[in-house]
Amino acid sequence: MYDRVLQTGRLTVTDPQHCASIVDESAHCSNVSAGILVLAFGNPLRGDDGIGPAVLQALANRGDLHQEIVLLQGDAWTLASALQATSYRRVILLDAMEMGCAPGAWQRLRLNERGSYLQKARQQADTHQLNLDTMLALLEIVGVPLPELIVYGVQPQAMSWSAGLSESVEKTIPTLCEHIFEDLL
Repeated sequence: MYDRVLQTGRLTVTDPQHCASIVDESAHCSNVSAGILVLAFGNPLRGDDGIGPAVLQALANRGDLHQEIVLLQGDAWTLASALQATSYRRVILLDAMEMGCAPGAWQRLRLNERGSYLQKARQQADTHQLNLDTMLALLEIVGVPLPELIVYGVQPQAMSWSAGLSESVEKTIPTLCEHIFEDLL
């Protein structure tokens, strides 16, 4: 059904269909409230679209994450469920994003810096007909407080049906992890 690892407050979910109930469970853990959520978007079976889950796994493998850090793999609905169930002070999103750059190039964006890039992303990408920008707007409308939001986007080379990342995208994982780790402090 899904893999669940709960060690020192960290929660890793690899099947987004079951995230809502798992996130609800995590809301009962006092050390999760006001923590940091790292949410990876992407499908590892679609080439470079799997960069989010690959970086999430690399972060989990470090073994030195603070207990207030929650690692999830999912989509915009997972983010909505998580923000409604638990008060996070920061959310870090990881995803492959078409940015018109060389494959493997990445950007770190804050919610208040989203402007033209997310406007472009709104036109090019969606999460099963509901994109991130729309989900965040809906959450604001219904009164869900939005935490500090940081987006790490990586330019994919190919997102066709194939397992594994391209070499240019895979090379970015160690650098991304170091920068993300700074945001976890």
